[in-house]
Amino acid sequence: MFWDPTVVHLARAAGVGAQINVRLGGKLGPASGDPLDLTVTVTAIEPEMTQNWPQDNGKPLPIPVGDAVALHCNGIDIIANSKRCQVFSPDVFSQLGVQPEARHLLVVKSTQHFYAGFHPIASTVIYMSAPGAIAPLFRDIPYTRVDLRKYPWIDDPFADA
Repeated sequence: MFWDPTVVHLARAAGVGAQINVRLGGKLGPASGDPLDLTVTVTAIEPEMTQNWPQDNGKPLPIPVGDAVALHCNGIDIIANSKRCQVFSPDVFSQLGVQPEARHLLVVKSTQHFYAGFHPIASTVIYMSAPGAIAPLFRDIPYTRVDLRKYPWIDDPFADA
């Protein structure tokens, strides 16, 4: 999911089937990357959507994602939502009519929390890192008020203790 309340608002106002021009992402600052200027078709709208995060023991944990929309652009389906959160479950897609099991490639914007939900339906899980505000390589984040000599930047943060 792309957290982009502005795009969600525009898509909801336009309605399912509408073709609109949007500027997706890149709104919070340089570390967020450049926005994408796209012409999209609104394919689904789900107000106050909740995803169900699979748990090892028990029922899935409901995680609110806010209003969500499915957008289609040049053969690619994109999910945008209004409440900032990671993708935990394939139902983020299926609730909006995008069937994850039918896709050859599914890109999930999440650090690790996606794994329990997506591993069972994936033939391969590939981790990748793109530039951005929260890179998975902590040494690459330009911290200014953190002791970089400690965990998780060194193998054994307690060796000096």
